[in-house]
Amino acid sequence: LYEGRNEVNQKYSSLSLDLQGEVLEKVFTLDMSRITRPEALASFLQNFKDIKRLKIRNLKWNLLRDALDLKPELKFGNLAKLGLRSNRITAEIISEMNEHFFSKIKNLEELNLWDNEEIGDDGAGVIANSKNM
Repeated sequence: LYEGRNEVNQKYSSLSLDLQGEVLEKVFTLDMSRITRPEALASFLQNFKDIKRLKIRNLKWNLLRDALDLKPELKFGNLAKLGLRSNRITAEIISEMNEHFFSKIKNLEELNLWDNEEIGDDGAGVIANSKNM
């Protein structure tokens, strides 16, 4: 299916199908706790770039940033909801995410950052003033 599939622990949170069996809405939870290679993560992201909803658990920002840098052409044109709750995200990380990740998402409607207190006022300002959202 994709390179490094044993390393990237992803699961379907839900999957809606129409009568012809086509996917209407793909929802994934990506658990990064066992991912060690940016190449495996980049391959996963490339194969699932059309998802509409993504939840990331156990975020390893440096690894995700490196994976995104391996695929500069990668865009998430359908991603409308991104869940990043409880990932110990700081203002510095949110600033980097804005540049490296949020810039690849053009239709984001919902960003869940609950339980990431270290974002603080500086990180909130980055989000509020982002041209990527």
